[in-house]
Amino acid sequence: MADRDRKDMKVLVIDDDQDLTEVLKALLEGIGFGEILIAVDGEEGYSIAHQHQPDLIFLDLIMPGMDGPRTLEVLESDDRTMNIPVIVQTSLLTEKDVIEKEGLLHGRPCISKPFEALQIEVAIKRALSQG
Repeated sequence: MADRDRKDMKVLVIDDDQDLTEVLKALLEGIGFGEILIAVDGEEGYSIAHQHQPDLIFLDLIMPGMDGPRTLEVLESDDRTMNIPVIVQTSLLTEKDVIEKEGLLHGRPCISKPFEALQIEVAIKRALSQG
């Protein structure tokens, strides 16, 4: 999957923070991803993932309703979504915390919020190489 052209890839962002989601969407479009799908909570995110089969998911941990950890469990238990690479994003960790955890949280690449473009690029490369 790492060799695919980004313009042919779909990315799903699951996050209830609309402002941060718009920033991430613009950043992903700026680095060449073709289609960015948005979900504001875990239920909607799972539904979109199941229907549209994105190539990559950015998943916030703290959301109302079905939170990030529960969404990750649901995604991992479904044959149609279990192999989609997921990048966990959270405001619970600083960039320093992420570095100390070697860039992983819940066994997935992670980024701290607010994020920087370099963090996003490193996490994407790591997630796509795992997938």
